[in-house]
Amino acid sequence: MLQVSQKRLKPLGINDTAKSKSDTVNDTTSDKILTLIKKEPNIPAAMLASKSGFGIATVKRHIKKLKESGVISRIGSDKTGHWKIIESKGSIK
Repeated sequence: MLQVSQKRLKPLGINDTAKSKSDTVNDTTSDKILTLIKKEPNIPAAMLASKSGFGIATVKRHIKKLKESGVISRIGSDKTGHWKIIESKGSIK
């Protein structure tokens, strides 16, 4: 005899982890991260997450985009290095 599960399936689009808009980096989030880096160049990603109120994955995603855009770079190791702001975000097209 075949048994059918009684689990309820949630409709697509409700409580999905992906955002409804595109998966681009939000400028205000990047701005907040850049402001914190300017104040404290030695700040690690975990501390950026703590001080900004964003999750660590969000902070790392924004850092990656900022690095790829040539806005910031990491000088030295993750543990003992520091952030260098190469150019202001507003000058990037």
